[in-house]
Amino acid sequence: ATWKIENDSLFFFNIGIEGNIDDILRRTFANNYKNGKVFAFWNTESLFIPNGKRIRNNPYFRVCEKEISFKFRKGKLISKKEIVNYIKVKNGIARNDSKKVCDTLFYNISKNLDWKRLGEEFCDDEYFITIGSKGKISKVRFIPTLNSKWQNFWFSIEERKCRRKIYKSIKHLRFDILKMNGSPYNEEIAMKIFYNDDTKELENWNN
Repeated sequence: ATWKIENDSLFFFNIGIEGNIDDILRRTFANNYKNGKVFAFWNTESLFIPNGKRIRNNPYFRVCEKEISFKFRKGKLISKKEIVNYIKVKNGIARNDSKKVCDTLFYNISKNLDWKRLGEEFCDDEYFITIGSKGKISKVRFIPTLNSKWQNFWFSIEERKCRRKIYKSIKHLRFDILKMNGSPYNEEIAMKIFYNDDTKELENWNN
């Protein structure tokens, strides 16, 4: 949809569907549709406009370094402010490139653990690594890939030792802080690792 702010009021005047848009809006909003637009009297929330480099983008949400927040009450603008979503931490690891974050995690997992032994214990697998709201590693969990929830449950119990060792190898890392719409959030990083018996090396299958 297309929105526009005029004289501190929010208006709705287009929608991305096929057909006669003017006729659709007129039939939908009746007398509230005037001069090719509708006053968004129902809107009591905040809208966020990107105002900086995009650092995360997936089908569910996006994160930009900065945003402008517009807060409305019944369609009337009541506040406007700039929000900073990327906070640098002293000696923190940069997070403005998700690939570099994965590479950093893999480097520490590979360097700090005995993968010849862990490979024999089938610790090479797929995991979710959570970077918490304060930029520290808060959790390592198993990614379910088996046929049933009970198989995945028991396999995750068996892999508990693996997850603990992986967590121990990276818990010292400190990353810059990411926020979404100004609020800190926990980011899950998918890691797929494989121990190659021929080369005796751990491989990063995220690339």
